[in-house]
Amino acid sequence: WQESATEFPGQSVVYALDTSKADTLYLEIGDVSATTDFIIASQDGRTKLLSTYSDTGEALEIPDDQNYQLMVDPRGDRLSEFEFRLHRLESVNLDGGVIELGQYIAGKTQLPGQSIRYSLTVNVGQEVNLEVLRSAVTTDFQLLAPDGRTSIYKSYVGSNRPIVLPSAGSYTLIADPRGSKLADFELRLIAEADSR
Repeated sequence: WQESATEFPGQSVVYALDTSKADTLYLEIGDVSATTDFIIASQDGRTKLLSTYSDTGEALEIPDDQNYQLMVDPRGDRLSEFEFRLHRLESVNLDGGVIELGQYIAGKTQLPGQSIRYSLTVNVGQEVNLEVLRSAVTTDFQLLAPDGRTSIYKSYVGSNRPIVLPSAGSYTLIADPRGSKLADFELRLIAEADSR
C-alpha cells in the first residue's frame, strides 16, 4: 500500500505514473480519513481518465502515450490521510477455458479488476441452470450469447429457473467480482433435464 497524508488545507498530492498506451490499470483505494478524490489525468490536465472517491471496480486502459499522473485531492479545506494501490494488470479477462455441462468449476481472480471468462457450446433451445455452490465475495455471473454482446442472464446467485439458450453456438460465462474484491467461487452449469 502507498500511504500518505496532506499537511495543510488545500494541498493535493501528485504521483507521476509510468504508463504506455494500452496499459491496463486498477486503482484500489484503502483507508481514507476524509472525503478525498483520486484523479488520473494527463499531466497537462486536458485528458481525465478517472475521478473517484471510492473503488470503482473497473479496470482502466491508458488510451495513448501521454504522461499521466494520479492526483489525490481532499475535498474542501480538510486534511486527509489515505492509502491506495495501483495495479498494472497483465490481463483483465482471465481465460477459464471450456465448460462442459455438469462439470464443477472452481475459479479465482488474482488481482482486483480482473474477471474470468469461460466458453460453453450448446444446441439451439437448450435449457440450463447455473448452480453457484460457493462464492467468497459478491461475484456477478453473466452469460453472453454467441455474438459476445447480448446478455442472456446476469445474477450474483444461481438461477432459480431454467435459462433458455435461444441459439446454438459458443456462449460466454463471465465471473466478475464486485469492487476491489478477489473472486473465489465454485459453480456448475447443468442441463435442465439433469437438474430435476
